[in-house]
Amino acid sequence: MPVKFVSSIILIAIVGIFCGFNWGEESRASINLIFYKTPEIPVFLIIIISFLAGFIVMAVFSAMKSSQPRLEAKSSESKKVELKAEVQERQEKIDENPAETQKEEKDDGVSPSDFGTAL
Repeated sequence: MPVKFVSSIILIAIVGIFCGFNWGEESRASINLIFYKTPEIPVFLIIIISFLAGFIVMAVFSAMKSSQPRLEAKSSESKKVELKAEVQERQEKIDENPAETQKEEKDDGVSPSDFGTAL
């Protein structure tokens, strides 16, 4: 059996046992909020509600964080388009003026053939 499945069943059994032991009248508590005091509710219910609230907050922040790479991907796509256009423009310039390109080769020691073909 898969490990996640077995561990989930064990976790559910532990939570069930915990709930059973904390179901009675003697394991109740009230929560003091700043302006409100809740009536006495079972401790396991407080723990489960706190866990669910934490899960919801984590899910919201996780969803916000996962949307950031999409925005970065969109900006990188626009950079790719700009760079391809720049490479194409330079390649056209090289094709139009080969004499000027040879002069530039002598100036910086780098030839266009060192970079291969354009995209």
